[in-house]
Amino acid sequence: MVLRPKIELAHDLIENRFVYRADAYSFQTLYPFCNENVSGYLDFLDLKDKSLLTVGSSADQAISAIARGCKDITVLDICPLTEPYFYLKKSAILSLPQEDFENLLFYKDYPRTFKYNKDPFNIKAYPELLRTLEQESPAAHDFWLTLAETYSGEMIRKNLFTQDEEKPSTTRQLTDYLKSPKTYEKTRELIRRINPEFINANITHRIPTDKKFDNIVLSNLTTYLSYEQIRNLLESLIPHLNEGGKIILGYMYRTDEYTKYQQEWDVIYDMDRIKAIDENISVKSFQGVKGILHEIPAMKDSVYVYQKKR
Repeated sequence: MVLRPKIELAHDLIENRFVYRADAYSFQTLYPFCNENVSGYLDFLDLKDKSLLTVGSSADQAISAIARGCKDITVLDICPLTEPYFYLKKSAILSLPQEDFENLLFYKDYPRTFKYNKDPFNIKAYPELLRTLEQESPAAHDFWLTLAETYSGEMIRKNLFTQDEEKPSTTRQLTDYLKSPKTYEKTRELIRRINPEFINANITHRIPTDKKFDNIVLSNLTTYLSYEQIRNLLESLIPHLNEGGKIILGYMYRTDEYTKYQQEWDVIYDMDRIKAIDENISVKSFQGVKGILHEIPAMKDSVYVYQKKR
């Protein structure tokens, strides 16, 4: 991990002096937690003892895959802060009970930010976390400690992360590792041995690896792409997929496989057109984020699943 540029970027973000990069998709801030039902779409993948390429600056896609027994993970993200954040979450899982993990990283009182949590993101309050982080990744340890010695936890949490976050009771159900004390402890045992490979790059460009994967997860990345970009991206990823492997090509909120496209929606919601890109693309639906929030199973989200023929 090249540390200095990451620290410089973090200082710029926290102090609100960040200059937007030329790349139209240069998302530099972190997502604190996933804002999609990762557990819902991971049900469509065979992850145990398999390989995975995933995007996701919250690290929740990778950690939920680890909770399902995935052992070979590559995280490719345009956000350069994904790697230190993964190691912060990993070290917190290894060293803290779930309640302390949540006290450290959740807003907790969403959407009334910090109204009740008066000491958010106070890394220095958990010496066991810092010791574990230094063992897991000295660079990540130096990254977070440098920020903690310069800024308040509240300032880091507000400015280094997006504000796009569900309330804790919903977030727990969107991930595998936070669903219960049992899944949290299971993840602790599994994550101990996993150190993903990290690639800081734009996945819509050529992927800088020759490796092949059993599964690829794009999260909701394709929401921001044109039809041509989605088609080109799929074509570029297929050579990196093992036979029988699957790609989660795109995430669609508040839809099921029968939802009709409307012109004001993003291109990714035009299901007939996207499925026409390749005969091996299907739409899978599951309880959506709002369905979890309101405890209504019939409220669905959907993903495109591409499966490579054997």
